[in-house]
Amino acid sequence: MSRKKAIKSEAASFVANSIEEADNAIAEIGRQQRDLQVQEALMNEELSIVKTKHEDLAKACAAVIRAMYDGVKVWAEANRKTLTNDNKVKTVKLGSGEVRWRTNPPSVECRDVKKILEQLKQLDADRFVRRKEEINKDAILEAGADAMKDVKGLKIKQHEEFVVVPFETSLEAVQS
Repeated sequence: MSRKKAIKSEAASFVANSIEEADNAIAEIGRQQRDLQVQEALMNEELSIVKTKHEDLAKACAAVIRAMYDGVKVWAEANRKTLTNDNKVKTVKLGSGEVRWRTNPPSVECRDVKKILEQLKQLDADRFVRRKEEINKDAILEAGADAMKDVKGLKIKQHEEFVVVPFETSLEAVQS
């Protein structure tokens, strides 16, 4: 149960005239606070029901979106050469939106950092090692895959992402 807060008011709309009235007023405050807690609990229960209902509806929407996205991706990949004019463009505008192929920046993946650090030290490749004994992935990326070909457990990876972006529009307010 939550702590009860002291009630403060700017202007008194009720003034007790005796110890009995004060005692009765305190009892009424307790009843009202309990009623308030009941109302808060009822509100939270209703909100929980509404939230669950909309989350379920959202899951259905997300499933349709995923299915449509996957279907558009399969079609676009199958027709990529034609759509992109033999890979000369990466964005294709359609009537209701566009599809895009984007390549993310390269990143360095290390399976066993300690072994890779040992190998870099043996290769006298200190520029790829930070002073706090961690792999300098930025330097590895800058040097490229050829500079790292003899380091076991290290690879430079990069992948391309496919993006579907529907066009959006907003309604203009009708002026009278």
